[in-house]
Amino acid sequence: MMKKTTRFSFFIICLVLAWHNFGNAQHFSVSSLQGIHPVNKEYFSFPLITDRTDAARRINTWLHGTILETLPGKFNRSPFERIWPRKGSPQGVTMLNYLVYANNTRYISMDIIGKYSGTSLSSFSIIQNFDAKSGQPINLEDLFTRKGLQELQQLVIKQRTDRIDRFLASLDTTNRVAAEQYTIYSDCLSSIKNDKLKYDELLLTNSSLKIIRRRCASHTGAAYDDPGDFENEFDLSRLKPFLNNYGQYLLTASSEYNTKKEEKNMHIGLYQGKIDEQHAIHLFVEKIYDDGLVRAFCFYDNPARKIDLQALKHQDGSYEFREMGKNHRTTAGIFRLKPVSSFHLKGKWSMPDSSATHMIDLH
Repeated sequence: MMKKTTRFSFFIICLVLAWHNFGNAQHFSVSSLQGIHPVNKEYFSFPLITDRTDAARRINTWLHGTILETLPGKFNRSPFERIWPRKGSPQGVTMLNYLVYANNTRYISMDIIGKYSGTSLSSFSIIQNFDAKSGQPINLEDLFTRKGLQELQQLVIKQRTDRIDRFLASLDTTNRVAAEQYTIYSDCLSSIKNDKLKYDELLLTNSSLKIIRRRCASHTGAAYDDPGDFENEFDLSRLKPFLNNYGQYLLTASSEYNTKKEEKNMHIGLYQGKIDEQHAIHLFVEKIYDDGLVRAFCFYDNPARKIDLQALKHQDGSYEFREMGKNHRTTAGIFRLKPVSSFHLKGKWSMPDSSATHMIDLH
């Protein structure tokens, strides 16, 4: 989770980033959706790209769907109404803002920061990086050759294990708090030694790539977590030997534009199209796990309600996505889709109790 930040220090950060970006040409025009929380009166601000390009529309749709749980422009009173706590419930987002770290002709990177109220109040940070031409999310594995990613992993692991070893050596375990810290970080050290960076966050600036692993302690144990998050930053020029063609273009501009992997696989990103060329659908693939399982959800244009999808991968490389009902016990519809090229899915949609099928084409 994000380290706690006072309003004043957040204001200073915004000024520093604004001054830093002032001297750099900004590729996208970024405006803000704004609002005031109806109960605690906290300020809400959210990025909205105003360019009228397909990439800008995709970025806005991804940000709205994954964070605001709606589609752009699809709200009654406020774009934040889906994530605010419901009446009579403390659970929900109570503050929201953002920072833009890079906005150039190759990529845009931003950090959505806020506070969430559940059993306790927690700060959060959601980092997003997008390809400026396609509008699709950028992930760490997209940028590197297989060998290059392995070498980067080893560099990161060494930096992190050295840091933990120094911290453990500094602790006086006769002290109760230090003893608790020793236990937390000894356990964490064993997992970091085998880390594949699968759950780390990627942050791209105009001159560096940062890999972030959240703190070892849980939210409840944060009082014992002096080291905090692990942030490993590399100059882009240093990474050049590790990059694939797409990474070379994106991070060093030394190669012509090259899309992500072209093999017929599912990729993390936004897929949009229509059922029978009539009913608009937006399918979000948020995570792809090593065993082939996929975390995904979708929206129809009308009504613009988030629908969780239960995914199953078949041996022929196709996927079955089942629309889950509100209680996750019923299925409203079934997508049967197969990747035909990078970010292109084709297949059929049907209702679970009907033999009729409908064509679907998503890009």
